[in-house]
Amino acid sequence: MKNLLKKSLILSLCFVGVAQASSFKIGVVDVSRVVDNSDWGRQIKQSLEKEALAKKEVIEKEQMALGQMSQRLQDPNGLTNKKAREKEMAEFSSRAKNLRELVEKSEFEINAKKAELYKPVVEELRIVSESLAKKKGLDLVLEIQSGVGAGSSPLIYAAEKTDLSDEVMKALNEKKKK
Repeated sequence: MKNLLKKSLILSLCFVGVAQASSFKIGVVDVSRVVDNSDWGRQIKQSLEKEALAKKEVIEKEQMALGQMSQRLQDPNGLTNKKAREKEMAEFSSRAKNLRELVEKSEFEINAKKAELYKPVVEELRIVSESLAKKKGLDLVLEIQSGVGAGSSPLIYAAEKTDLSDEVMKALNEKKKK
């Protein structure tokens, strides 16, 4: 009798779990896609591209100058004076080191600015997602990642009807215009 009671209790708990799960509503948002394709995200991307291009031009100019110095140093007929050659080699080494530092500094600055500029977008995206989820009566909203390299997303499949990305992007764009 005790065994039968235990089995019926376990069986009833299973049915309760299934019944509760069927009323559990879930939505998903592709945060990367929303950020990259929102008006706000595109403005940030353009701004960062302008800044990166300016830094790239400075770097390329210095690379060309170093290339010319290298050619002069490799020319057997050029810089026959030993002291002048040593001075040129020392300057080349110093400028090459400075260039490496400039490249690292530029990359760091661009990445830091990217993080700084995108932070309020992601914060606003979360607020908009939460608001939309409450409006739709959702219990849970998960972040998904699409595209190449999206293997880190724990979600393998989500029905299109659960994807809130377009609605979140639209609400984000409207909120940014205000």
